Amino acid sequence: MYISCDILRYLLGDLFGVECLSVVISTTADPKTLFVYKYFWSNKEKIQSAWMKFTFGRDIRGFDFIDSNLHLITADSDGLHLESLTLEDGLRDSGLEYTLCLDSRLDGEGFLDSEVIYNPAAKSTTISNIPYDTTGVELYTKLGNERVVSIANSSSINVRGYLASYADDGSGDYVTYNGDMYYCITAHTSGSTFDSSFWSKVTDGPSNPNAWTASTAYSAGIIYKCIKTHTSALGDTLSTSANWSTSTDVKVATRWKANTFYNNDKYFFIGKPYNMLYRFSDQTLKQPTERGGRSASDYAYQTIRNGSIDYADTGHFTVEVTPKYRSKYTYAFNPDSLGANLTLNAFTPQNGHFRFPVQAQPNEAKIEVKSDSALPVKLLGAEFESMFIPRSRRYGA
Repeated sequence: MYISCDILRYLLGDLFGVECLSVVISTTADPKTLFVYKYFWSNKEKIQSAWMKFTFGRDIRGFDFIDSNLHLITADSDGLHLESLTLEDGLRDSGLEYTLCLDSRLDGEGFLDSEVIYNPAAKSTTISNIPYDTTGVELYTKLGNERVVSIANSSSINVRGYLASYADDGSGDYVTYNGDMYYCITAHTSGSTFDSSFWSKVTDGPSNPNAWTASTAYSAGIIYKCIKTHTSALGDTLSTSANWSTSTDVKVATRWKANTFYNNDKYFFIGKPYNMLYRFSDQTLKQPTERGGRSASDYAYQTIRNGSIDYADTGHFTVEVTPKYRSKYTYAFNPDSLGANLTLNAFTPQNGHFRFPVQAQPNEAKIEVKSDSALPVKLLGAEFESMFIPRSRRYGA
């Protein structure tokens, strides 16, 4: 058995005497698992404590704390590996109110330009030279949105669509045709019939565009790609700003707008998801004792009807209820589009409570909360509604 301890002191600890301590234990019986005991002290009173465990894919050979980071030496058939685990509370990614939870997480800013390439024919972005096997890899933008990923090979992935924002400068020609307004997306000379492949229908063009005329040359506007993540201002013009560069990756893009967030093609995290599991203990109703305490009674019939979980700053989790001799029931929480404030294609964690049915006796139902998403999960408390039928009444002797 190996034990490592560390005291994590925060600003609140200095101000209010609150300390967060962690004890980490490993055993030879399960070399892939670390057992963590965390507890909080306020002055001389322990206000909270909990056990948890972390299971890794490799054997753990050694570990120790440096500040709030737990550094580990792990081993597999490829040799030894140095890994780290942050046990600090309240971590947030830059510009976000939460942290995206991915194992072996890589920041897109660390990739070279030649390693993030958009293929207009396939309409996908290829990310190459990932320094580990890509099986199971997921990609999230830094606004918390998961993108569809397919495995190209052991070190590369393909992402559907493009990751950068594209905009045009509006310098192309606009025309009206059959009462609709179109914007030129490919420089061409019109024939005797209207070819829609040269045009994109628009709703915010000039007020009086020219009508389409056959045998007339029309030129497309210039497409720009965002090379620096930013929110545009009026002075951030496409042709002069360092936030943009001309691009031929796409043929058509939305028109540039001031005060709009534009993200570049490296504004993402990639990594492997991992599972979180919380299992409730048996929810046994206790009765008062003669000395003022409470204890469980075997002379009452109890059925848990429903459960409710209070959550905050949360993006996804599922509740699994497995009654004895019956099939497992799964209830998923996902934020709704209104409550999650999906503004500018950005995910915002949600607060509230989640109700789910149980319909089983306390000792005949396994109730678990799980999540394999990179989105955050913060569970504050839980409450259960029971039907209680006493067969007798307890009296003091």
